[in-house]
Amino acid sequence: MRRKSKLIEAAIHRAKQRAGREATEEEIAAELGIAPPEYQKWLTEVRSVELERLESAGSSESGRQLLDFVAGGEESSPSHIVERSELERILALAIDRIPKIERTVLHLYYYEELNLREISEVVGLHLSRIAQLRTQAILRLRSHLERIWLSQPRRKA
Repeated sequence: MRRKSKLIEAAIHRAKQRAGREATEEEIAAELGIAPPEYQKWLTEVRSVELERLESAGSSESGRQLLDFVAGGEESSPSHIVERSELERILALAIDRIPKIERTVLHLYYYEELNLREISEVVGLHLSRIAQLRTQAILRLRSHLERIWLSQPRRKA
């Protein structure tokens, strides 16, 4: 399942690069070489795997992670505040770029703290579809954060 998750992330990135915008599900499925219904099955399967927290986006081969560079201990240190602010800015921009329905699902889930069943009632979609949209949105965000993180110059240890 983790392999499928990585394949989906890579397909999202490639499809976005080709289209010059956030890719549709059909474009992502085409990038994977599968039909849209099969892609939706993949999303359902990947959802069953505990998705890593967004903070782990940007893990590199050396094991460094995105937030490893955010100062620990001194929550109010200037460098911590600046780094955290930059991470929030990048994440906010990424969220603004994802499709509206995915943004809505994330908002209802994380900010309004509704469960998936409640969200399905609010937006009028089937529970399994809501779960697929949440999974896809998280994968999109992780892909975006990883791309941004990997393009940033590295600090010397």
